Amino acid sequence: VMQGGPASLVLTVKTNRPTSALSGDLRAAVNTLDANLPLYEVLSMNQRVALASADSRFNMLLLGLFAGLALFLAAVGLYGTVSYHVSQSTKEIGVRIALGAAETRVLHRLLRQGFTLAAFGVVAGTASALVANRVLDGLLYEISPTDPRTLFVVSILLVLVGGVATYVPARRAAKVDPMVALRSE
Repeated sequence: VMQGGPASLVLTVKTNRPTSALSGDLRAAVNTLDANLPLYEVLSMNQRVALASADSRFNMLLLGLFAGLALFLAAVGLYGTVSYHVSQSTKEIGVRIALGAAETRVLHRLLRQGFTLAAFGVVAGTASALVANRVLDGLLYEISPTDPRTLFVVSILLVLVGGVATYVPARRAAKVDPMVALRSE
């Protein structure tokens, strides 16, 4: 008759002492029972939990880094687009200011265009996230990829980043000297 048992056993000890101090005592106790029993992987519960969740934490770190990179690229892209638009309409902005348009009015017009671009980006990104939710579902912990609060916060963050990326070239355009703008080609 074959007898079999588990290939290994796990011993859990509750203590207030550090794992390193407990390791020697555990080895001595196991040796008194049977000197041939190996004792390995003496870890605290925090270390065990950290090992068990290492893959998930690495995936979240990568996801966070790529999300940050995407946010940076979106801001640079929006800045470049608005800056290019401002440089192409310098003459028009100069005429508006020469005809009496207030700086704030020019600034608001350009900011509105930038926020519109950011809003289109948020709508497209939200739609993409809803389509890709099956892929994201396996990476997220205790949150749904379609969580309305998360989508709202991320959308607001993206619109704010778009606003900041738009503000710099819009402010520069609102301060343009009408005579310089009208003379430039």
